[in-house]
Amino acid sequence: MKKEERKVLPILALVFGGIGLALSWIPFINNLAFLFAIVGLILGIVAFIVNLKKKKILTIIGTIISLAGIVIVLVSQSAYSDAVDKVSKDVSTTTTSTKTKKSSDSDTASKSTNSLNYDPNLVSDEKIKSIKTYGDYLDAYKLVVDDYIGYYNYKLEQLNLTDSDYKEEYKKTKAELDTEYKKAKEEYASMKNMPLSGSEEILAQALIQARDTYRQAVDTIFGS
Repeated sequence: MKKEERKVLPILALVFGGIGLALSWIPFINNLAFLFAIVGLILGIVAFIVNLKKKKILTIIGTIISLAGIVIVLVSQSAYSDAVDKVSKDVSTTTTSTKTKKSSDSDTASKSTNSLNYDPNLVSDEKIKSIKTYGDYLDAYKLVVDDYIGYYNYKLEQLNLTDSDYKEEYKKTKAELDTEYKKAKEEYASMKNMPLSGSEEILAQALIQARDTYRQAVDTIFGS
C-alpha cells in the first residue's frame, strides 16, 4: 500500500495552477497568469519527484491544472493577437480608403473650380488697366497665370477630354508662364506699394497681350 502523499508541494501547485487557469482568459492579465501556471507546473513536477513512491492525487490535479492554464494562455493570446491584427488591417484599409476618397474629392473639386467656374472676366481688360502700383501689377500677373490654368481645364471639361492627352504641351507652357511670373515677383515685390508712375499703360498692355497669347495657346492645344 502506497504511503500518504506529501501535500505541501501539490497544494502549492494546485493554487498556482488554479490562479493561472482562472486568469488565462483575460487579455494582458494572462501574461501574469502564464507565470503562475509555469510556477504551478514546476511545483507539480517537483511534487512528482517527492511523491515518486507515494500517492499523487493532488500532484496530478495541480500539474494538469497548471498545464491547462499554460495551454489556454497560449491559445487565447494567439487569438487576441489575430483579432488585433485584423482590426488594425481594417482600420488601415478604412483610413486609406477615406484618404483616397478625400483626395479624389479634392481633385474633383479642384477641377470643377478651375473649369466649371471659369470666369474670363476675372482678368478683363478693365481689371488689368486699373493697376496703379507694382503690387497691383503682380496681382494682375497672377490672375493671368490662373486664367491660363482655368481656361485649360475649362476646355478639357467642355470637350470631355482627358488631361493625359494634352498634359505635355500644357506643362511646358505653364512652366514658362510660372518662370516669367517668378522673375516679375522677384523684381517688383519689394516695390509693391510704390506707384507705377506713368508705366501703367505699358505694363497693362503687356499683361493683356500675355493673357491673349496664353488663351490662344490653349485654343491651339485643343484645335479650336
